[in-house]
Amino acid sequence: MKKFAIGLMIAVLMFTMCVIVAHAETRLYTKIGIIFQIDKEENLITFIDFSDNLWAFEENQEWNIGDIIIVVFDSMGTENIFDDRIISVIYNK
Repeated sequence: MKKFAIGLMIAVLMFTMCVIVAHAETRLYTKIGIIFQIDKEENLITFIDFSDNLWAFEENQEWNIGDIIIVVFDSMGTENIFDDRIISVIYNK
C-alpha cells in the first residue's frame, strides 16, 4: 500500500511539474516532504523536505510523524525560498 501511495504522490508531483513547465510564468512549485514534528496544542505541523529545509503549517487534521506529503508553494516572485507560502498540502493515509 505504501508503494502505491508513493507512486501516486510521484504521479501528482510529475503532473504538477508539467503544469508548471507549461506555464513558465507561474510562481507555483512543489516539494515532497516528511512530517517531522506535530504540536497538537498549536495545531502546527512541521515537515522536512529533501533539501533538509524545515517548513511548518497550521492544520487541525490527523497527521502522523513520518507521513509523506506533497506541498505546493508560491514563490512570491522571489528567488529566496524563505518567503515562500504554502498553498496546499496533499497526503495519503
